Amino acid sequence: MATIKDVAKLAGVALSTASYALSGDHRVSAKTREKVLEAARQLNYHKNGFAMDLKRSRTNTIALILADLSGPFYSELIRSVQEVALSNGYDLIACSSMGERDSTAVRFLREKRVDGAVVLAYNMTDEILHASAGANFPIIAMDRVISGEGLVSIIVDGESGGYEATRYLIDKGHRKVAYISGPSNSFANSLRYQGFLRAMKEAGLEEQAKWRLSGGFIRDGGYKATKMMLMQGNYQQLYSMEMMKWRLADSRLSKKAE
Repeated sequence: MATIKDVAKLAGVALSTASYALSGDHRVSAKTREKVLEAARQLNYHKNGFAMDLKRSRTNTIALILADLSGPFYSELIRSVQEVALSNGYDLIACSSMGERDSTAVRFLREKRVDGAVVLAYNMTDEILHASAGANFPIIAMDRVISGEGLVSIIVDGESGGYEATRYLIDKGHRKVAYISGPSNSFANSLRYQGFLRAMKEAGLEEQAKWRLSGGFIRDGGYKATKMMLMQGNYQQLYSMEMMKWRLADSRLSKKAE
């Protein structure tokens, strides 16, 4: 009995391409699909209906794929998504994506181990999302603008958020405002940075390169970036002045004691 591997070999295509073609997937061109179908006819190949039914079986589980699972923001997001999922009869699996092509998160998508996914992971490429999403496998992207079959974008107005946060500091009288960014390839980070620059420009303030550091959208990264920033420029001068004041005060107290 012929197998799908035999069909792929005769058609001269990859196994995945043969599978897509036989399933009527839109990602395969009409020419390639016809070549695969012709090979299947020559080999008298028929899909295993039982196996296809198993593949199409529902798991009643949704994957939530995040770039990071730590921190109060992500914890609250996981809790909220799980609450909605459970109330609709679905389980939730939360996992992180490190951007590796064979990571657990990628396998959840490509192998359809769940019924759909919510993605907030800047390191999960558009290519992977396009290759995984489909009419029967929806993916909600919360960190980018993306379109295609089975793909939906839900975007927070990060530009306004960056603007309002910066405006708040400026209205409090601060004139030296630093920007600790997320990853350079993050869509959300680019929006927030635009808002930051808009608020600075309106106030007649200039951004200083030394006060723009990356925290990577993780707690430890933000801590290290802030620590590095405090060791620079005027912050060092302020620290030195405070130390001088304390030393002067100590010397005066010592003289009085004498």
